[in-house]
Amino acid sequence: MKKIFSLFLACSIFLAAPVFADSNDRSTYISTATTTVVKNNSGYLKKVTVTETAAGAITIYNNSAASGEVIAVLKASIAEQTFDFGNRFCPLGITVVTAGASKLTVTFE
Repeated sequence: MKKIFSLFLACSIFLAAPVFADSNDRSTYISTATTTVVKNNSGYLKKVTVTETAAGAITIYNNSAASGEVIAVLKASIAEQTFDFGNRFCPLGITVVTAGASKLTVTFE
């Protein structure tokens, strides 16, 4: 009986352990028409949250400059929402070009 109780207690403590967000996640807020190097070396693109209807197209590159492989183009006038990229590996970096004064947050690692 002691073994069963000890096992139950150990499982209860494990299941009750708090879950924390990934501490390596970082974010960059963009609010103007600009080119933003979010990460200048390899990393992971997690999500892009548009916090106000986009004023212009938003282009995301796998690069430390506004050239090369395009990961996504979010069209102008998209409504507030979050675009989940999972853990999209970007070996060359992450650059975001906003054609208008769009307000968005880029989450990356």
